[in-house]
Amino acid sequence: MTKDEGSTLSQTGLRDSPPAATGDTARVTAPGGSSELPGTPRRRTVVRTYLARLAGPVPARYWLLLAGLFLVLYTYWRYVGKPWTGDALYYTAMTFRYSGHGLEDAIRLTGEYFHDPNIQRLHRGFDNPVYAPLIYPRVVYPALSVPFVLLMGGSGMWVVPLLSALFVVWGLMRLLTRLFTAHVALAVTAFFMTTIPFLEFGTGLFTESPTLALVVGLMLLLPLGGRRFGAKEAVVAAILVVAITFCRQVTPVVVVPICAAWLWTALGQRQVRRNPWNLPLAVIGPVGIAVTMFVRWWAPYDIIEWFVHINGEPDVRTAFRHFPRIAWHLIVADTRDTFVSDRGMLLLWCVGLIACLVRPLSVHTGLLLGALGPSIFIATLNSQPTSMRYYLPMTPFLILAAAGLLHLLLTRPHGAARHAGYPGEAISLAAPVR
Repeated sequence: MTKDEGSTLSQTGLRDSPPAATGDTARVTAPGGSSELPGTPRRRTVVRTYLARLAGPVPARYWLLLAGLFLVLYTYWRYVGKPWTGDALYYTAMTFRYSGHGLEDAIRLTGEYFHDPNIQRLHRGFDNPVYAPLIYPRVVYPALSVPFVLLMGGSGMWVVPLLSALFVVWGLMRLLTRLFTAHVALAVTAFFMTTIPFLEFGTGLFTESPTLALVVGLMLLLPLGGRRFGAKEAVVAAILVVAITFCRQVTPVVVVPICAAWLWTALGQRQVRRNPWNLPLAVIGPVGIAVTMFVRWWAPYDIIEWFVHINGEPDVRTAFRHFPRIAWHLIVADTRDTFVSDRGMLLLWCVGLIACLVRPLSVHTGLLLGALGPSIFIATLNSQPTSMRYYLPMTPFLILAAAGLLHLLLTRPHGAARHAGYPGEAISLAAPVR
């Protein structure tokens, strides 16, 4: 077809009209002799546009590197490590119950899948009034796994953690690239993927996996790097806070950092009315308090009684008088265990905490310290060394601070780090705090 012919057809409207169908399916013959279904180029354009939006400013080769690394690490840990413990038995049984099975049948199916001859011990987590309120509010992971379990049986429990881990990698790359550079995002994200918290709890049959994904999703909405937090973001953020609460009872770990970020920004800018964290605080704070109170009413698990009992204290007042000593003992024990089992994660902790010392006025420091306080409190109330497992929900805030320090060291000239902030921070870091 010549250029004039194409112009004529376009003016008459015939060029965009579908050809008449002949036989079962109408096809369009391309210049090269191949035939395509009508609309195929349009579908390809839609797919390419969608993939481009997902990739964002991150180069394709970086996504390929992360995909290859994820495939190797996930396969290795799935078959060499043990990405599940006794907790997975409860969540699997809960999923079978949500799928329509009775309690006895759900426990039996769980035992058959995990080849556990002593599976009847799960009754302790469903029937015991002391421990059941700790377990049954965690409905998000089992509920999301129902369609996969209906299709795949017990193996369907692996789907939600896998999708959550992929989202965590994608979300960290997009967030850190927006705030810093794609190089820093790739280095920090790839390093985190090699740590045991990501391999075991981020991809395994634990509630930490979807919790990490939800926290990363919340961080993508926050006013970091010049992002606007409007009404749409407020609604989605409220939903995510509720989901985090019903995934794992760690609501303070995401609510307190928002309060800290507001405070850090207010002190740095000396303004309250134009603080970009006003709306996040006004939405996430009340929602977090309300959903926490609801869970306390629905599932009255007495963590204070557990704290007093496991530490052998005579009463609550005496137990909390010894709270600092117990907290320090647990921090030392968790740090020692992490040093032995996962020095990579310990290095990430060191870099993140050093970032707080180097940039004390950074909003990233406010977020990290705001998440660290509730994490220490929750871990201390649990009063059992867990190799920092109770700190996992705050890990995205730690990664943010560590990435910020790495970017600062790579881009700032010597001596300038003391007076320059990270890109896009909603805080005037050069302003003194009185």
